[in-house]
This record gives sequence, C-alpha cells and structure tokens, in this order.
Amino acid sequence: AVIAPPNPAELSPQALPRHTFRQWTLADLEPKLARVGSGRSFENAKKALIAAQCVFCHRVSGDASLPAGLSGPDLSQVSARFGRRDLLEQILDPSKVLDEKFRQLVVTLSDGSVRMGAVDAEDDERLRLKPHPLATETVEVGVGMIVKREWSPVSPMPPGLLNGLGEDAILDLLAYFEALGSPQHPAFQKPQ
Repeated sequence: AVIAPPNPAELSPQALPRHTFRQWTLADLEPKLARVGSGRSFENAKKALIAAQCVFCHRVSGDASLPAGLSGPDLSQVSARFGRRDLLEQILDPSKVLDEKFRQLVVTLSDGSVRMGAVDAEDDERLRLKPHPLATETVEVGVGMIVKREWSPVSPMPPGLLNGLGEDAILDLLAYFEALGSPQHPAFQKPQ
C-alpha cells in the first residue's frame, strides 16, 4: 500500500519569528518617518541592510564588517541626495527613477530572441551583457545580429526587498542611511 505524506501543518505567525511578509507601501510607512531620527538601533540597522540585501549590490558605508556590493549605485552618501521620504520611495519603487549608469540594455536579435543585461563590454564585433548583477556570468552576442537596442524601463533592483522586514527594521535601515553609517549619529543614541 502506498502511504501518502501528511498534509503540511499551517504555519502560525510564531513559526516565523521576527519576520514580516507584508507588501509595504509608501502610505504604510510615510506616517512613521518622523521616528527615523531617534531611538533607532544601529545593530538592527546593519541586520536589516543584510536581510533586505542592500549590501550585496550597494556600498552602504565604510563599515568593513558589511559586504560592499559594487553592481549598484554607491549609497554611502545617499542621504545627501534623498530625504527620508524620497529614499523610502526609491527603495519601494526602484524603477521610478533610474540612474542611467545602472540601466539594463535590451537587445532584440535577428532570430527574434531577446537578451538583456548591463553592458559589460562592447567592441565592433561583440556585445557582452551581464544579465544578473550578482552573478559573474555574461552573455555575448554578435553586434551584426542586433536589430534593435533599447534601455529597459525596469530597474535591476527588484521591488519588495523590504517585505521581509518589520516596521522598526525599516526605520532603522533608513536611519543608517541618514547617519551615513555612523553609530554616533543622534538617531542611534539612547535618550537621556
């Protein structure tokens, strides 16, 4: 006789401690932005940077204890360019404003196939694309086979990276950027 596997038990919220699976929106978090400036946790901010995968594509500070990804824009001075709200919006909707240096090229070939990626190298004969920012693999196509080139309107940074974080972790992460990665910033100091 064949024994069927038991039906999996439904996971309770306690089965996933400290994890949130919520599609955060600007409307959810914008009213909380005033809390970024004080009472934040520096250590939890660093954990959030890893959990949200920021550090795998971006340099976020000079902190040698964090990975420093190089495939995306350098975020170590991002608070000089973006205020809290704008930075949060950029994280939630990465395709809203695209940095030209990090756009992906979409090429249509004469056989009808399509290739996409960051331009890794190009000469008169070949175009080499890097399809995934975290992978080393590249795709090479003959320039003569390309019938159409266009820049993708979609960021290589996926949306939803904050969905695994709780509200406080998101606020800690934003405080980290605002503090330029400094644990001495007032946002990370205990109230007197």
